[in-house]
Amino acid sequence: MFSATFSLQLSFPQFRSANIDQNQWSDDGFAIRSFITGRNEQPADTDADTSVISEVSENQVVQLGASRGQEPSELDPLIQHSDHQVSYSRSYLGQMGDCFGVGWVTSCMASMNWRPFAPAAAHDQPPDEERPSHGNHPGMNAGYRVTSSEVSIEETRDARLLTHIAVDFINQSKRSGNEADRDQAIKYFRRALYFCPPKDKHRLMYLSNLATALVARFLKRTTYGDVVEAVYYYKEALLLQPDGHPGRERALLNLSITLWLQYAQRGVVQDLNLAIGYHQELLRLRPLGHPERPVSQSWLGNFLLTRFERLGATQDLEDGLNQYREALHHQPLASADKAAALNGLSNGLLSLYEQRGKMADLDEGIDRIKEALLLRPPGDPLRPTSLHNLVAALLARFGQRGNPSDLDEAITFARHSVAESNPGRPFRISDLKVLTNCLTRRFEETGNKEDLEEALSYSREVLELYPEGHIGKAGALSNLAWILFVRFQEQGSRPDLDEAIVLHEKSLSLRGIGHPLRFVSLGGLAIALLTRFEASKKPGDLNEAIILNREVMLIQSESHVTRVHSLNLMANSLFARYKARGNPEDLEEAIKYYHDATDRLAGNHPDKPPMLRNLGEALESRFLLNKDSEDIRMLSKFTSKLWS
Repeated sequence: MFSATFSLQLSFPQFRSANIDQNQWSDDGFAIRSFITGRNEQPADTDADTSVISEVSENQVVQLGASRGQEPSELDPLIQHSDHQVSYSRSYLGQMGDCFGVGWVTSCMASMNWRPFAPAAAHDQPPDEERPSHGNHPGMNAGYRVTSSEVSIEETRDARLLTHIAVDFINQSKRSGNEADRDQAIKYFRRALYFCPPKDKHRLMYLSNLATALVARFLKRTTYGDVVEAVYYYKEALLLQPDGHPGRERALLNLSITLWLQYAQRGVVQDLNLAIGYHQELLRLRPLGHPERPVSQSWLGNFLLTRFERLGATQDLEDGLNQYREALHHQPLASADKAAALNGLSNGLLSLYEQRGKMADLDEGIDRIKEALLLRPPGDPLRPTSLHNLVAALLARFGQRGNPSDLDEAITFARHSVAESNPGRPFRISDLKVLTNCLTRRFEETGNKEDLEEALSYSREVLELYPEGHIGKAGALSNLAWILFVRFQEQGSRPDLDEAIVLHEKSLSLRGIGHPLRFVSLGGLAIALLTRFEASKKPGDLNEAIILNREVMLIQSESHVTRVHSLNLMANSLFARYKARGNPEDLEEAIKYYHDATDRLAGNHPDKPPMLRNLGEALESRFLLNKDSEDIRMLSKFTSKLWS
């Protein structure tokens, strides 16, 4: 009777949870891919917050929380707070779905169909002698029909009256959209619970009202303290609904979902384990034929896949896929729930593809996303997630099979995302970046100049959409600089190169010492300066390029995925200075870096032949300088490798 009401139309986290080409969505997706060689070599580490923040107890929840914006930023884990535990990078939180940073919060709010419970009439109340005395307060003898303006929270101790006031504020909030009204409602709900005795027959109502109001506010603002406090109250509500209680099903549902939300905030695996355990109990209470079993299976599938992404247990992946398949097979689902289940199944299949490498899993995953997309017409709040997932999967398949139709289709769906977003939409930047990366990818494959021009236009729009001081500004500057540099290479327009250098300098200024992507701005600026030196022969450009390269060598780990190309760029810069000045030390150092770079590449790597040619030219120069026959022997050896 008094259970809270999470609507079962609530959909699940939608963004792709697997690691398929994740960096293509980052601010530096194209820049990293193009770093030094222009090839699709991407680093494993993206922008991350690696700070370890202290744990928070449930007793501190009143002090917690600060709301955040919805646009994902460059150095942004899912939520940035100074008062909860986050010790993992944004890349992991991206695997959670980025659901709070990109669209899922809004859609959850839209699907919340919660109405707080409050005593409706005086005849449903205890006798007057059982009520706390509040003097001659207006409305006290009229069935508690009062408005919030008539009652002060400081002077009121009647839990039922406080609940009516809270409901009044909730209704005002729905009508006006004013979040301050929701805040007031929560204050009154909290005070109502405070003045409710532990054994009061209505305590369950007060717990559920407060917890559900807190979850609703969390879904709107992503304020960490709200979800922790809600978990605390839902746990007590579950204790008041033991086995056999008619409200236990809903209590298990509320608690498990809220624990999952709490896990998404602080990353404590125990929260996720508890969510799975409670939801498994809920599933036992909803046997085959139960009208809400398929949705519960979809939720459990989501929880299991989330744990798989965190811990890597294959059994969780298989169990999660089974839950989604059964949910779709045994009973028809409403279109929104079916779309969510299809999307979740697709995520699991793409993860399975990464585990086994079987193209059949990738193909089925793409088919399931397309089915979900058909159930999410333009205007559906979760349609962008399906579009993003589909584009990522199509690009992954293109990378495996090289079928141009997959890349073309990815661009088509990316265009849909942009066309369906308006300039004020929170995800406009993300849509534009995805399309830009797809277009640059096709340009790399086909050389179609129209794709490059279009990518350049969208990249400029992305930069304009980021306000000054936004943490994503550096990545937007870097991306635009790279596209201008590529156009310079194609067309030879010196203004493009000069603008690219200016943009790289601005990007570098925003990525101070210690920034995880500082090496991208350093490398981008270095190669642009080296290129300008080759055109103008200004020694200042070459010297600065070498200084920047030396910093890359210092901050980049030996095992970094782009290390080999950084070594090659450093060698190219030193060899260019040797040719200009004739300093033997530059030549020796260049040969050392060429050796290091070529030794790191497999014999069939497409970048190895040009590096060997560079090394051969440097060895020939040293032979001409020193007349050492060992250089001729080594040169012969590398020449034979080129022709083998």
